[in-house]
Amino acid sequence: MTRTRGSLGTNSDAGDPDTPVWFVGDTCGPLGCGQDHADPSSPMFKQMHSHDLDVESSPISIMEKPKANVSVTFEEKDCSIGTARFTGAKPISKNLSMKGGSPMAHANVEVQLYDNQGNEVPMTRRLVRYWYVKPEAGAKVENLSQWRIVGLEHSEFSPFAVSPEREAPASNNFQWDRPGGCDAPGLQGISVRDESFGQLQEFLVGNASVGGAYFQTYTLEDSEKIRIINTNELKLSANEYRKVMRLIDTGEYSKTMRHKLFYMPQAKTSAITPYPKPTGALRSLTKP
Repeated sequence: MTRTRGSLGTNSDAGDPDTPVWFVGDTCGPLGCGQDHADPSSPMFKQMHSHDLDVESSPISIMEKPKANVSVTFEEKDCSIGTARFTGAKPISKNLSMKGGSPMAHANVEVQLYDNQGNEVPMTRRLVRYWYVKPEAGAKVENLSQWRIVGLEHSEFSPFAVSPEREAPASNNFQWDRPGGCDAPGLQGISVRDESFGQLQEFLVGNASVGGAYFQTYTLEDSEKIRIINTNELKLSANEYRKVMRLIDTGEYSKTMRHKLFYMPQAKTSAITPYPKPTGALRSLTKP
């Protein structure tokens, strides 16, 4: 078995169907250049997984076969309750609280990690990467084509508008976030006035001894309502997880992935909540 190199390092040959999904790049192998089984943009990859594509959803891609060491649950319970950031906030729905006149839009994500014997182990790392999601004038959260992820390289599978080439992303790499089994990532409002805004958060969570998972949370807010989108999780084996962590920790990840998402999962949950009264908000990015 030969070893070839792609944008995330060296791995199994481009023609090897067992090449892990996260290994994305245009490399040369027995099937020619740019035909990687692991590259979602390649014709070979699309042909192999065409039954998994759903262009009605956002964002779009193909999921790896599940690994049993990680369980990720979205929107089953309100993870904001009892957390310091939400102290004194009034819940409006599972995805929206009001603190004074400030809206607090958030998702709800539960993560459990297990060893090979089925024993639960603690999450040791949670990493997040932020992207601004900018609306066009008058954009509504129902129409994703009226929003663009600032600085993101365009994909034919993305339902979002194209970002101009010279736009810079909000951050170039993943950064530390507090580990925890129940998290409420989202946006903290600072006033109830006018400007629509949004953000995408990419998350990598796990434990190097058992593996981890990748998923995304989108928070969009227009003048009347919020929308929370959570994507399917991509589960990583312990070996895959450690490789990804090394790429991030050494800074190699930011060199090749500055304008790219780690992965493009399909949307799993999407919920829209109106504000208690028809007002928008000027938002600022906050950590979940």
